[in-house]
Amino acid sequence: MGENNKSKTAMNNPIEVSLLRHFEGVEDPRDNRGKEHNLLDIIVIAICAVISGGEN
Repeated sequence: MGENNKSKTAMNNPIEVSLLRHFEGVEDPRDNRGKEHNLLDIIVIAICAVISGGEN
């Protein structure tokens, strides 16, 4: 009673989505001399910051 069939269906058929897999084709425009961190790590951290409400 009052259950949403769309969400019930979505939970029964989850689609695996990986942030790393989604962004793995992004080319790193940075010069090799200045790279201290992996670009994918930076992207994932930035996404987590946005999701959690980070502002700066």
